[in-house]
Parts: sequence; C-alpha cells; structure tokens
Amino acid sequence: MSPFLRACAWVLSVQALEAAAAQAKTLKNSLEKPMMLHTSATALLQEIEEMARSGEAPAFDKVGDIKAIVNDNLKPDLERVHQASVDVVAANLLAITACNSDSTTRSTEIHTSTEVTVGEARSGHETCREEEKVKHADRGGKCGELDTFLDTVNEPSNLPSERPRAGMVEYVQTMSNYFCPKGPEVTTLNTACTLAEGERAKHKAECDTKQATFEAGFCTWRTELVDNCDALTKCHARALQTYTDHKAQAETLVTKWKLEFAALDKIVCYLDVWLSDTDVTTADAGAYATCNSATPVTTSMDIDFGTPDGEETCPLSSVVNHPGTTGFVTAEYSDINDFVEAAIPCIGLPATPAPGSLAETSAQVVEADGTVHSMAHHGAAAGDYHRSQLDGMELPELMRLVKSLGANTKDVKAALASSILKVQRNL
Repeated sequence: MSPFLRACAWVLSVQALEAAAAQAKTLKNSLEKPMMLHTSATALLQEIEEMARSGEAPAFDKVGDIKAIVNDNLKPDLERVHQASVDVVAANLLAITACNSDSTTRSTEIHTSTEVTVGEARSGHETCREEEKVKHADRGGKCGELDTFLDTVNEPSNLPSERPRAGMVEYVQTMSNYFCPKGPEVTTLNTACTLAEGERAKHKAECDTKQATFEAGFCTWRTELVDNCDALTKCHARALQTYTDHKAQAETLVTKWKLEFAALDKIVCYLDVWLSDTDVTTADAGAYATCNSATPVTTSMDIDFGTPDGEETCPLSSVVNHPGTTGFVTAEYSDINDFVEAAIPCIGLPATPAPGSLAETSAQVVEADGTVHSMAHHGAAAGDYHRSQLDGMELPELMRLVKSLGANTKDVKAALASSILKVQRNL
C-alpha cells in the first residue's frame, strides 16, 4: 500500500474512533482533544508533503475523499472544540458578573426592608425617650416638691422630761396644731409624686422594650450586610479562580489549535492543487513549493478572554458602630444617654451603658401595677420574684434583672451552659 493510501486509511480510522467517542467525552476531554488532532493533522500533512516532494500522484477519487474528511470532519471538529472554550470563557466572565449583581440585588433588598425597619425602630425609641424626659422632669418636680416640704418639717416642741400633765397637754396641743394641717398637704404631695413616679416607670419600661427591639433589629441588619459582603467575596474569589484556571489551560491549547489549523490548511492546499486537473499525472510540479511556502491565517483560533469584573465595593460603614461598641452609644444615644439602658451587644461584647446614665448607676424593675423596685437601693434578690413573674419576662428584661444583681454576661452564659448540660444528662 502506498504512503498516501496508508494516510487515507489512517485518517478514516481516526474519524471513526473520534465519532464513537464524541458522545461520551466531557468538556474537559474535549479541551484535551486537540492533542490527538495535532498528532493526526501533522502526521497526515507529513504523508502528503512526502508525496508532493516525490512527485507521486494519488488517485483522483482518493484526493476528493481526503479533502472531504478534512473539510467535513477535522476542521469542524477543531472549530467546535475552540468554540466550546470560547463559550466557557463567556460563562466564566458572566459568573463573575453575577456575583457582583447578586450582591447588589441583596444589598438593595436589605436597604429597602431591614434597614427601613431599623430606622422606624430607631425613631420610635427616640420619640419614647424624649417623652420619658418630660415624665422624668415631671416626676422630679412633683417628688421634689414633696422632698422640699418634708425638709421643712421640724419638731416645734420637745417632749417634757418629767412628763408633767400641764406640760404634756401643752406639748400635744402644740404638736397637733403644727402637724395636723400638714397631713392633707403631705398626702396630696405624696400622691402626686407616687403617680408621677409610676407613670415614668411604666413609660421607661416601654422605652426599654423599644430600645431592645431597635438594638436587636440593628444587629440583624448588620448580620445581613456582613453575610452579603462575605458571600460576595467568596463568590467572586471562586469565580475568578475558575476563570483564571481555564484561561491558563486555554492559552496553551490555542497554540496547539493554531498548529492544527495551519496543518489542515496546508493539506487542503495540496489537495486543491491535485484536484485542479482531473488527470493527476499532470499535477503542478511546483505544488510542494507553493503550499509549503504558504502562511495560513490562524486568527480564527484566537480567544478573547475579556477582562473579569473586579469585586464590587461592599460598604459596612453604616453598621460599624453596632450594639456592643462604644461608638454605637455615642452615635445613637448622644441626646438621650441619661435614660437608655446598657446596649445589648451583637457579638458577645460587654454591654456598654452610656457614661453617667441612669442605667449605669441604678437598675429598676417595674411591676405590672406600676410599683417600682430599685435594685440598687432596696437590695432585692432573685428570690424576691415569683417564678410566674420571671417566666413572664422577655429575655432582655431577664438579662437586665440578673445584671442588676451583679452578674455579667459571662456569668449568664456560664449559667446557661450549665443548665443545658444538666438537661442533656437527664435526657
């Protein structure tokens, strides 16, 4: 068998093998396919160049078969592999863009939902505290009147040492004339002070609840923003790495594809020369020189890798000062710092009461009927509260209660952990 016929048979066998394997190959295998194409195309080109140099003329119908294989199978196959890589580049670039787009969309969702809710809670809390200022001043005024009145009270007479009858009668008359008129007045002043103090205490409890709601919402807002930025960073890093890895692989393959394409182009050149005359024995003797000197245009095998989008800016400046930081108290409570409770931290930081605030110097518990218990001044203990009262408290209220008794966050966590372990052992 002549070298040309061997080449023809070899190409036909390669074609059959490639067709059988095409359905089972993944994209990775497709990207590795040019290695095989390179071997087949250059081998075939060498066979044909040998024929052209030797002046050997292949059969006319065989030349047509070879050209059909090149044009209908080998070139389209190379182009499909190339296009697959081009599509991967586009997909990788789109994936990077999608990371930024998804993050921007999520940021907008947070801005129009959670952030709005936090703003409303902030406004409600601020309004409540401003009203508390008025009630606090009213309570101070009315209780101040009572205190001033009581400060003026003095015993007008001393009890006679020997307690003589006449002296005792005079003493009782003097004391009665002095204290009896004061009874209704002190009762009125005391009633006004008690009512004002009860109203202020009830209102403060409402404000404390609103403060806890605001701070919890703020922490939720911060968590959503932090999670979104973290997801963006991870998504962008993964997508960029995928793009970079594929680009490095594809750049190597482009060089091979250009060699393949040039080889196939030269093969077609030789075949066209031989097919220019139906009598192959009269083929142009300069075919080898003509086709060998040709410079095939291989730009179709180039790939535009584009420019991947950089990671979008994901600002967290709006939640830098969050509950648990001194900056939060300064930023949020500067005008009401004398009335707010210690901020409940987002991330396990110690609570931060406003310097000089009531929360820093005292703690109070308000009963359902408005009765005020000052923990600092009355020395109340946890045992002073019925289990039903404790069960009815919200978590922030319980936290404030135990802290007012001298416990800190670490103590509370330790007690909670101990309770959980006891439950586990009893299961």
